[in-house]
Amino acid sequence: MMRAVGEPSDSMRNFWTKTVKDDRATIVKGTFDKDRRVDLIIIAEMNSANGQSDGRGCSSLDHIELAKLIKSAKVPDKDYLIVDVRDEDWKGGNIKGSRNHPSQRFLLELDDIIEQTKDVPVMIFHCALSQERGPKAARIYEETRNTLHDTNHTVYVLQGGFVQFGQSYKNPSPIRYFKDDPELVENWREIIW
Repeated sequence: MMRAVGEPSDSMRNFWTKTVKDDRATIVKGTFDKDRRVDLIIIAEMNSANGQSDGRGCSSLDHIELAKLIKSAKVPDKDYLIVDVRDEDWKGGNIKGSRNHPSQRFLLELDDIIEQTKDVPVMIFHCALSQERGPKAARIYEETRNTLHDTNHTVYVLQGGFVQFGQSYKNPSPIRYFKDDPELVENWREIIW
């Protein structure tokens, strides 16, 4: 699949492609000039079967800051969006209002995710621990969105992921842990965690 990005000038044209072959997905951005010379940059290579990629680099957001954001007057899906890239482990509970885009299918869904969120100024990514899948998805999302849309946005990775968020201690309050607060966590299954 090839998709043109921006308006082509007289001498240059920007483009990006995403290919999937033998469970390997590659996102490439590049330019070609009027003489059809091509400069390519591989943004990401990912094994679409297990969500593995390379690299990191987005800012982090701690669990207290995220809880404050969720409980603020900001509107989910408009002012911010939480993207949960966990796979089967998503069934043990989730941050309220988050969207699940499993790492196994993340590159296949990337076009749609970017199109649906191009006007959302704050994106927060996480997985179970935010050590692998969450940071990689955040980086791929940010680099691809920067290529396709020249908009002002911030991409964060939730420190400690869903595990730390759900098990965070909240004091003083009758609700002691975030996992027990229905404004913050839904579908929590203690047996899984």
